[in-house]
Amino acid sequence: MKVNSEAIAPVRSASRTVHYAFVLLCLVALFNFVDRQILVILLESVKKDFGVSDAAMGLLTGTTFSVFYVAASIPLARMADRGVRRNILAGALLVWSGMTAVCGFAQSYIHLAIARAGVAAAESAAIPISHSLLSDLYPPARRATVFAILMAAGSIGIAAGLYLGGWVNQHYGWRMAFFVVGFPGIVVALVLRLTVKEPQRQTALAGSGGVRELLTTPLFVMLLAMSGLGGLALYSTLGWMPTFLIRVHGLNTAQIGWQIGLAIALGNAGGHLAAGYLADRLAQKDIRWYAGVAAIGSLLAVPFALISLFTPNASISIWSTFAWIFFMSGWYTPTYALAFRVASVKTRAQASAFITGSMVLIGLGIGPLLVGALNDHLKMQYGTDAVRYSLLTVVAVLLLLAVGYAVVAAMVSTWKRNVAAQDKASVSNGVSPHEDAQPDGV
Repeated sequence: MKVNSEAIAPVRSASRTVHYAFVLLCLVALFNFVDRQILVILLESVKKDFGVSDAAMGLLTGTTFSVFYVAASIPLARMADRGVRRNILAGALLVWSGMTAVCGFAQSYIHLAIARAGVAAAESAAIPISHSLLSDLYPPARRATVFAILMAAGSIGIAAGLYLGGWVNQHYGWRMAFFVVGFPGIVVALVLRLTVKEPQRQTALAGSGGVRELLTTPLFVMLLAMSGLGGLALYSTLGWMPTFLIRVHGLNTAQIGWQIGLAIALGNAGGHLAAGYLADRLAQKDIRWYAGVAAIGSLLAVPFALISLFTPNASISIWSTFAWIFFMSGWYTPTYALAFRVASVKTRAQASAFITGSMVLIGLGIGPLLVGALNDHLKMQYGTDAVRYSLLTVVAVLLLLAVGYAVVAAMVSTWKRNVAAQDKASVSNGVSPHEDAQPDGV
C-alpha cells in the first residue's frame, strides 16, 4: 500500500506539531481505556440484570474481549506499517466509541458480548499505531518516557471510566453509563483525522529484519511471555478489585467509583511515569536496566497486594491498591522500549501489536476468567470472601514476573553481543547500524 504523500509532513523539527499530535494521542489513549474498563465498575449491575455467573462475567470482560482484540490487532498493525496510520487510528476510535454506545442498547448477555467484541477489535489498533507514530516523533532515548506518558493518559481513562461509570450507574443505570463514555470519542476521532498530519517515517535500513526474524529472536519471544504474565496480573486486579470492595467491604459503586478510580489512576500513571523515566535514565548506561526496573517493581508490589487483600479496613485496602498498582505497572513501558530496540523500523507497529496482543490474550483473556472461576469454586467454602483468595493468583504471578525479568536481563547481554557483531559486519559492508539496535546508550 502506498502512503498518501499529501498526508505526510516532516515533524521532528516542528515541536508544536509534535506536541499537539502527542496530546491527541494521549486523548485517544484515555478513551481507549475508558471504553475498555467501563464494564468493570458495571459488572455487578449487569450480572444481576442478565442473571449470569461470575465465570460468565469473567468470560465477557476477559476472554471474549481478548480473542477479538488479538484477532484484529496483527492485521491492523500490518496496515499501519504500510499505510496512513492517522487515518486507521481515527477510524478505529470512531468504531470502538460507537460500539461502546451500542452496549447500552444490549437486551441480553449475548447482545452485550457482540457489542464488546466490536469494541475489542477496533481498540486493538490504538496502542500499536500510537507507539509507531511516537517512534517517528521522538528519538529512542526518550521512548520509555513518552510511552509512559501515553499510558499515564490511559490510566486517567481507567479512573474516569470507573468514576463516571460508578456515578452514572448509581443514579441512571448501567446502560446510560455506556452512552456517556461512548459518544465523546466520536468527536475526538474526527478531530484526529482532520487536524493531525502523518509523520514522516524513519528510513528502514538495509538488513532490517521482518516479522519472522522478530518472532525467532529469543529476547523478543521472552518479552512476549513477560507481557502476558504482566497482563495477567494487571487485568485480574483491575477486573476484580471493584467487586472485591463491594463484596468484602460492603461499598456501593458510587462509593468505590471515585476512590478505587483515583487509586488506580494515580498508581498506574505514577508507576508508568516513574518506571519510564527511571528506565530511560539507567538504560543510557546499561540497557539491561529496562528489565531490572521491571523486575524490581514486580517484587515491590507483592507486600502491598497482600495488605490490600487482607486488611479489614476499606480505606487501607484502597490505598494499598494504589501502591500495589504503582509498583506492578513498572514492567509495562520498559518492556515496550526494549521491544522497540529489538524491532526494525518497518515492523514497529507489528512488534507493539504482538506485545500488546500477548498482554491482552493471556492477561485479559485468562486473568478475569480465572479469578471468576475460582470465585465460583471457592464460594461454598468462603462465601463473599472467595474473591479475596482468588486474587492471590496475582501475588504468585508477580513473583514469576520478578524472576522472569531477571532472566530477560541476562538475555539482553547475549542480544547485545549479537547486535554488536551484526553492526560490525554491516559497517564493513558500508551499511550504517540500525539506530534502534545500538546496545548501549541511545
